[in-house]
Amino acid sequence: VGSPHRLIDAIVEAGLKDLMVVANDCARPGYGIGKLVTAGCVSRAIVSHIGLNPECQAKMIAGEIAVELVPQGTLVERIRAGGVGLVN
Repeated sequence: VGSPHRLIDAIVEAGLKDLMVVANDCARPGYGIGKLVTAGCVSRAIVSHIGLNPECQAKMIAGEIAVELVPQGTLVERIRAGGVGLVN
């Protein structure tokens, strides 16, 4: 449960960019996926909400991150369907 902190740190350290994240939310600034947002690694986020991360909100408004807001149940079903090979 939670975020793969070591992997996130390695991604930030490697300077990877243009990532798409699929998650419940964008976490908090500097924590979990929020580290990726802060570091400018994320170009697209598919999430249920971004309310806890004002950096993600600001980057969305500035056009730096494309955010697709999806109701949580729909998000879970899309992840499940993708996991078994179904596409929309």
